[in-house]
Amino acid sequence: MEKLGIIGGLGPMATAFFLEKIVGMTEAARDQEHVNAVVYHAPAVPDRTSFILNPQAADPLPALVEAAKCLEQAGVSAIAIPCVTAHYFRESIGEAVSIPVMNAVAFSTEVLKARQICRVGIMATDGTLASGLFQKELESHGMTAVFPDAAMQKNVMSLIYDYVKAGKEPELRLYEEVSDALQAEGAEAVLLACTELSVIAARNTLPGRWLDVLDVLAMHCVERFARLKEGIADSLLHG
Repeated sequence: MEKLGIIGGLGPMATAFFLEKIVGMTEAARDQEHVNAVVYHAPAVPDRTSFILNPQAADPLPALVEAAKCLEQAGVSAIAIPCVTAHYFRESIGEAVSIPVMNAVAFSTEVLKARQICRVGIMATDGTLASGLFQKELESHGMTAVFPDAAMQKNVMSLIYDYVKAGKEPELRLYEEVSDALQAEGAEAVLLACTELSVIAARNTLPGRWLDVLDVLAMHCVERFARLKEGIADSLLHG
């Protein structure tokens, strides 16, 4: 059977939740019907946001390319990266290997467009926002991105770095403040565009209407490598 390659550890808990999502979305009556996967767990990859904001910082690309090449040598047919900020390097990684690197940014935009969402609130790292990944993709489909102001973006970064990456229980109030502010600015749904936020979503009941990028990427992996449970696609948009 074909194998999925996963560049994991970016961060570690997000990768664990990604694997859990893949298993939970798979229609299987026995072990052998689940997704075959090879995980290259690489938490030592330099911080992606730090490099995007300051090119003098340690460059994550060489380590990401090394992971992709190792997965290719292991015989995988496609690579998924459960880290949204790392998608800044996706095209460069893809140029280094002969197998496709899945595009969670494009996948998520397709889901939002199919549900006729026009204004999308983005909760992501400073690096993802600075990269313009979602802004460009959404605008190419006639959609508008709505961003937190400086104070609310500090909430987002605190949730990601001070809580989830640090292994602490998040302060849900911080999330609620950002979500409320984005909706007040006209966002019809909030996109959880950082996999650490996916960890928060998996452990808590979140307010408002939201879509998790990690859910979308997991669904595409299952569709490509196994059989998707009925109703998964219809349940991606919450609230």
